[in-house]
Amino acid sequence: MRLLEFDGKNIFRKYGIPVPEGKILENTGNVEKMAAELSYPCLFKAQMLSGGRGKAGLIRKVASAEEAKKTGTEIFDHENIKGILAEELVSIHKGFFAAVALDRNLAAPVLMFSLQGGMEVETLTPEAMVRVPFTDGAGWNFHRFLDLLLPLGLGGKVLVQTAAVLRNLGKLFFEEDTLSVEINPLAVAADGKVWALDAKITLDDGALFRHSDWREMKSFGLEEGEGLELEAKKARLSYVSMPGGSVGVIAGGAGLGMATMDAVFLQGGKPGAFIDIGGGVAEEAMAEAVRIARQTEGIKGLLINVFGGINNCQIMARGIVNDLKRQGTRRVAMVVKTRGHFQEEGWVILEANQVPVVKFGTTEEAVKLLLSLLNERKRN
Repeated sequence: MRLLEFDGKNIFRKYGIPVPEGKILENTGNVEKMAAELSYPCLFKAQMLSGGRGKAGLIRKVASAEEAKKTGTEIFDHENIKGILAEELVSIHKGFFAAVALDRNLAAPVLMFSLQGGMEVETLTPEAMVRVPFTDGAGWNFHRFLDLLLPLGLGGKVLVQTAAVLRNLGKLFFEEDTLSVEINPLAVAADGKVWALDAKITLDDGALFRHSDWREMKSFGLEEGEGLELEAKKARLSYVSMPGGSVGVIAGGAGLGMATMDAVFLQGGKPGAFIDIGGGVAEEAMAEAVRIARQTEGIKGLLINVFGGINNCQIMARGIVNDLKRQGTRRVAMVVKTRGHFQEEGWVILEANQVPVVKFGTTEEAVKLLLSLLNERKRN
């Protein structure tokens, strides 16, 4: 279960992770009523599970009660808004990235930290991100976190505060049955105070019986249908988004999908979306799979890996091309690895539309090709 930022920050407060003061505004009437009580300037942050709030203009600085009423109405006019977090404005001097998440290769939690936060996280080199196995993280003492951060050049009260945040983040991860917890940015204000300015938490649904308080959260039950998740369900596709990744994986079957994502990890990439198209996929559903994967926040490229057994390679190719036409000239980087039923016909369609096709190679080769295309785009 993914949490709204508001619920995530309430958990942060419980574990002593500093977050700005904020109030939740439930609807336009609530905005009208509370506008005079807010401190200005402040931030209005739309509460929603899907990403891209900043690009959509759903995080805005508000300077007065009148502006609050106008901005609140405009934000609530968008779909799937579950509230507005009216939050104290923090002047950011620098921003870090901090997270704890399950690592598929290690089959264990990993603590991640970088001195570069915000949008830059998507373009970080592996060397810029500290990754430490965290299987015994709940037992780490404060000095182990200090030792982790000292080589990065942090010092003074910023070092001490950041180490405390990482310690509490690890404690939260284990005690709250989370699958991932992320702060981006973990901001240093002009006065040297460290703040968690965003909260992305995914809870393990299977642990609900241990956490009766989860049912009281605004986030409870929202993932049953919102945004791209709902659109995928309507198209009868199995869809999972993974915040922070840049590669979308579309596969025919969960087993092939997991193996493909492992290959992406092993080659230094990071999956950000996975769609299982199942068997006998129709042309329209294939086009929807491509659209949903590429519209997932952070996705820069797609790897489509399907064996044409029950699925028809020609029909899949038509669906892929249908979405390419919707993209116009600004096409997402894409590599398709497919063979089997009607493979030659499918290859012809894809190659005629300048889609790189791996015909007889391995999944590893397909991953390497996609990552090389993404690196080439970065250079250009």
